[in-house]
Amino acid sequence: MPTAYSYKRFSTAKQGDGDSLRRQIALAERYIAKHPELNLDLDTEFDLTDQGLSAYKGLHLTKGAFRVFLMAVETGQIASGSYLLVESQDRLSRQQPIEAMPQLLELVKSGIVVVTLNDEKIYSIESLKGVDGTFLMMASLVGMARAFEESDTKGRRVKAAWANKFNKIKDGVQLTKRVPFWLNSDRTIRPE
Repeated sequence: MPTAYSYKRFSTAKQGDGDSLRRQIALAERYIAKHPELNLDLDTEFDLTDQGLSAYKGLHLTKGAFRVFLMAVETGQIASGSYLLVESQDRLSRQQPIEAMPQLLELVKSGIVVVTLNDEKIYSIESLKGVDGTFLMMASLVGMARAFEESDTKGRRVKAAWANKFNKIKDGVQLTKRVPFWLNSDRTIRPE
């Protein structure tokens, strides 16, 4: 009976307050229930969750649960033939495709079957063979490029917004009415 590992990741702690974790868990459970022929046993002991770690910066590869998973695969603690279930490719990486593709291929070459749950694409040694495998990798590259571009664009926009805020502060513009308790909203000192 192959073991399935559900990898859950979100980039910011704020996302943890939302529905991200529940949604990712439900997708993995639904996939296993939908495919009884695979005879998958969902691992519940290995917490494969990276909360607040960016896949754009690759932090989940250097200090997260995903790093621990990769090391366990490398040392053979996670058996060849095991499944890695992820909501979508952008949970595994939002880095440049030239960095993201080798990560996916290393997992597959180690005998791990990677399943993206949003589209039920299966990445395995078998599925990546031949012409169909080539098209699957090409589609994967397009998805990786989209994920990188999305994160890169968002990062540039946020950086520009902060730069604009700092410029306004330099010009004497107060950006918020929130002030320390000893000041009034107009920044005069409270007499009491």
